[in-house]
Amino acid sequence: MEDEAPGAGIFADEVGTFDPVIQDFNEVLTRSPNYADAYLGRACAFGRLGEYALAIKDFDQAIRLRPKDYDSYFLRGCAWGRLRKFDKAIEDLNVAISLRPAYADAFIIRAHAYGELGQYERALQDYEAALTLNPDDPDVYYNRALAYGELKMYERAIDDYDEAIRLNPHDADIFHNRGWAYGKLERYERAIEDYDRAIGLNPFDAEIYYGRGLAYDRLGRFERACEDYGDAIRLNPDLANAYWGRGLASARLGRYVEAIDDYNAALGLNPSMAGIYYNRGRALRQLHRYEEAIVDYNKAIELDPGDADARCGRGLTYDKMTQYDLAIADYNVAISLNPKDAVFYYNRGVVYRELENFNGAIDDFNRAIRLDATDPDMYHNRGWVYSKLGNFEKAITDYNEVLRLNPEDADVHYMRGLAHIELQKYDAAIEDLENALDLFIIQGRDTASEQALDKLRDLRQRQATT
Repeated sequence: MEDEAPGAGIFADEVGTFDPVIQDFNEVLTRSPNYADAYLGRACAFGRLGEYALAIKDFDQAIRLRPKDYDSYFLRGCAWGRLRKFDKAIEDLNVAISLRPAYADAFIIRAHAYGELGQYERALQDYEAALTLNPDDPDVYYNRALAYGELKMYERAIDDYDEAIRLNPHDADIFHNRGWAYGKLERYERAIEDYDRAIGLNPFDAEIYYGRGLAYDRLGRFERACEDYGDAIRLNPDLANAYWGRGLASARLGRYVEAIDDYNAALGLNPSMAGIYYNRGRALRQLHRYEEAIVDYNKAIELDPGDADARCGRGLTYDKMTQYDLAIADYNVAISLNPKDAVFYYNRGVVYRELENFNGAIDDFNRAIRLDATDPDMYHNRGWVYSKLGNFEKAITDYNEVLRLNPEDADVHYMRGLAHIELQKYDAAIEDLENALDLFIIQGRDTASEQALDKLRDLRQRQATT
């Protein structure tokens, strides 16, 4: 969350108000060209009009005539800040602080300037100095919390937001930003409580609804997330991230057409967001619109060549199109970009399985399982390949692991039963096939039920004749 540029509160734009004042100072300076206060006054008037370059010229003259004047250095520092010349602002504020080290304002403005330069540790030092001088300023706690947030020190940020709220419990921005910090700590329920308070104080800020939508999204409450993203869009139709967020939530609800509509709106506002092309590609793939999905993945990769997920998504789409060589090429690049992602190895293994390169598939499934031993699909597929290779003992070991992770997987009960048959372990096979049949019936899978029943009949008949 960003704060205003240094000096914003001192030089608030009031165009058209100070022209007569400037004329008066012009007349004074015509009569008394070495009158420092007149330069200082005219500089402040220029600052109020947003004419910061002219203000700085007058501050220069005031400092020339009165080189130890705190106000001139402080206000010129503020003017440099408004021009986003933060190094120059800091130079002037250094002098101001040396002249009056007991004045908190110069520390606060210098802290803002350090923050704009990304020098958050120095900003924290200045906020600490300001609080030593004035420990009851809620704005300083608030701004120090923002600096802690930039440094990912979210617990410290929350402590400062707490103090800012104690001193000023009616500022929506403080609750909003504390909610954001709670979100970063994955404490989403607490984040939502703060967003609720912020909305109660200011129901017209789109960013607050967007933040609460994100928190609901992370909790898997996608309908509520869509509602908040919708409110954010109602308040600010140009908020691209709100369309993107609602698109993601809609996709998780299986509403891919709605998701695509939102992705289109987001890209209309910001056509350079690689992540939206990636997500739209995913939605198009789910709708089997593979050629369109490839176009979006291409664009995502063009905008962000280092995005391993986009390579993986395009690989999945090529797999669906049975363009296996292209799929493998994308998985190879994805793995080179992120060799610690189990899904990339797993997906490449699936393609090798389709190509009947069973040894290559086993190698990739092994790597995937070493990286993530909690995904039953990986054991399922490796077990299937072991069965194709005639290694039924290893296949059964993998099927056992699948059923430990997901005891209701009817297909794996069935496949383990077939493996037991190959090993002539008929009692175990019957038990698995009976379990598979029960689950198929519950799931309403009539064709699979008939297959399991036929296998059971054959097996029992075989037992009866031996």
